[in-house]
Amino acid sequence: MSVSKKYFIAGFISYVIWGFVPIFFKQISTHDSYEIIFYRIWIAAAVITLILSFNFRKSWSDFSSLYRRSVRDFISMISLNVIGALLLVTNWITYVYVINNISVNAGSFAYLILPIVTTFLAFFILKEKLNASKWTGVILSGISCYLMAHIDIHQILYIACITFSYSFYMITQKQNTLLNRKAALALQMIIGAMVMLIISPTPALGSALDMHFWIFITIIAVVFTITPLLLNLFALNGMESSQLAFLIYINPIVSFLIGVFVYNEKLDPLAVTAYALLAVSIIIFNWDLIMKIIEKSSGIKFKPIPIEIESIEKTKTSDGTK
Repeated sequence: MSVSKKYFIAGFISYVIWGFVPIFFKQISTHDSYEIIFYRIWIAAAVITLILSFNFRKSWSDFSSLYRRSVRDFISMISLNVIGALLLVTNWITYVYVINNISVNAGSFAYLILPIVTTFLAFFILKEKLNASKWTGVILSGISCYLMAHIDIHQILYIACITFSYSFYMITQKQNTLLNRKAALALQMIIGAMVMLIISPTPALGSALDMHFWIFITIIAVVFTITPLLLNLFALNGMESSQLAFLIYINPIVSFLIGVFVYNEKLDPLAVTAYALLAVSIIIFNWDLIMKIIEKSSGIKFKPIPIEIESIEKTKTSDGTK
């Protein structure tokens, strides 16, 4: 097996695993969403800390060398990881609530639209540029969200919370380059666990939690949290971020199919229209990447779309360069 194929398989498996997580959340749906995430993040933090402890010297060296090099960089790193932890906690709690109390399909919709929303936010925050196909995808997905809002305004608000919390997480973590990914992930887990303990220490008492809960929450923390995250980080070592981002659609598609065929969730005609429109927007939004994949696999060359919209006029720096 080639090295590049290993990275692709790792990325592919990570998103397939995440796609099946609603089944396991449903098994403990009688418990409060906060309680579920409280134990999920504490167990996950303990496991990833244990993994890092096998190479403690390197992990500690990364932290200490950064502090010695620049206190400002160290504070920036801590700030970005605190923000990341808060966004992850928000995303996880909202997602579990939606899965267990609204519908699996609503959770899948949030992640189907995630790449488009993230790119749209990056246009304003990171000054990234969007071409014509991406703008078309953004507009069509916006119409799809409008249709979903007409079905249930509360549902679309929860979907927005899931999507925007993870979108902002991805954008902030693009700037989080001062610490290696595995150490940053462990730090975010630990910070998130401490924040949840401060907000509400009640779940730590472990009252009325039977063996059924502990088995499933441990599976969720280890198999559906740490394992896919580590696989994802491994895949990033050998894949372009854009390629890996395209695989993210596997997660909500698997979840959507589970919602329809396992939990028999029904979609009314307006919802079907919204999902169909979103599917079209995803294809158009990722058109350049799809063409690139076809070119690479078939050898056929396609002419690029000539229209490109700059996100912002580049200004000159002090030395006159752009």
